[in-house]
Amino acid sequence: MRLAHCWRGSELPYALAHASKTLFWTSSDIYFAFYLTQVCGLSPWIMGLVLATSYVVNAAADLILGKRFAATVRSAAQAAHLQATGAASCSFTLILFGLSALVSTDVRLAACLMALIAFRLSYSLYDIPQNSLLALAGRDDRMRARLAATRLFISGIARILLTASFVPLFVRRSTEAQIEAFLLLVGLMAFLSLASAFALRRKLKGEASAVAFHEASPTARRPATTLHLMMMALSFGTTIFTQLEPYLAAFILPSGWDGAALLTSVAFGTSISQFAWMVAIRRAGRRRVAITALMLTSASVALFFGVALHGGLPMILAGLSYGTSVGGLFLLLWTGIARHAAQSHDTYGVTATMGAFAGSAKVGQSVAMIVVGLSLQQWGPGATAWEGPPLVAAMAGAVGTALAMLIGLALWDKRVLASTGQS
Repeated sequence: MRLAHCWRGSELPYALAHASKTLFWTSSDIYFAFYLTQVCGLSPWIMGLVLATSYVVNAAADLILGKRFAATVRSAAQAAHLQATGAASCSFTLILFGLSALVSTDVRLAACLMALIAFRLSYSLYDIPQNSLLALAGRDDRMRARLAATRLFISGIARILLTASFVPLFVRRSTEAQIEAFLLLVGLMAFLSLASAFALRRKLKGEASAVAFHEASPTARRPATTLHLMMMALSFGTTIFTQLEPYLAAFILPSGWDGAALLTSVAFGTSISQFAWMVAIRRAGRRRVAITALMLTSASVALFFGVALHGGLPMILAGLSYGTSVGGLFLLLWTGIARHAAQSHDTYGVTATMGAFAGSAKVGQSVAMIVVGLSLQQWGPGATAWEGPPLVAAMAGAVGTALAMLIGLALWDKRVLASTGQS
């Protein structure tokens, strides 16, 4: 009955479309660095520069297109129509990226860069309307929190499937087999994204915006600067952790099973915890939940640093705990910015607010990729000191740095949690 109720509403179709979009983003999180270095043959430092450049392009596109669509995307139906276009273009450009490994070595770098930039630009067409639907299809704080939790839960399942497939697709296989596996995976992702995007467009056809313009007063439209900075910081730390995971799984951990277990446990923790975080926010308030999530993330990072290289159950528990706590932090940030976007929709437009927020995340990711490139150049495959401890220290240290920045920002602007209300 609950599932049928979700389908009659907008929650499940929206979550399925978001899960398909997550496949594209997760592939860039988990596969791109590994694919560029181990399959395309780029050096870690060049890989870091290529991915960092593509993230900057993506951030600029989010900001520019978000403002551009603010006047034309004013309802849930209009956002659903735009995200279907983005799904089609994203599918095509990701196939081009996969094929870039087949070109000759003298032009491979240029081919990879052009394909990545095309993918990032098309991803903005997919990402902005999807994120904007959090505000446009959410009638109030509770509905927006439910949409956010549902989309993070189902997209977490999609991420689990993608992370679990990494080891059988890429570890200890020939380059030709890796390219074929990646293209097959992209083809499946393209089918799912197009099917879910057009299903959501059909479901929301004719739907008006659920935003109630009268709910916001001029004094309630506080700047979301702190939220943007928090998203930059969290994206910076978690991107480094996620991008280095495949190398840890493929080359350092005792067995391929340990690698698959680590990648899957993080995604599983993020997914299964979403509704628990949503209930906790409703009952205890955002401030207490934020403190809890920060403390749990700190403990998880410390545990991961201590047990990751040994594999086994302790590593799995550390991955689960890390995924759970980080999932809570992301839920808080996305529901906070969605409420701000809804309140300022009549003045700025939801796409402008959500596009700028997504751009902030990609700025953090761009800086993270420079760090990843440097780390792999120093400690990655083929380096003279290819060892596990420095890599694990880089992963844990990146998230620890992000947590310190989050705490500092919260102390600097104590209104940030109160200003986003309770879900």
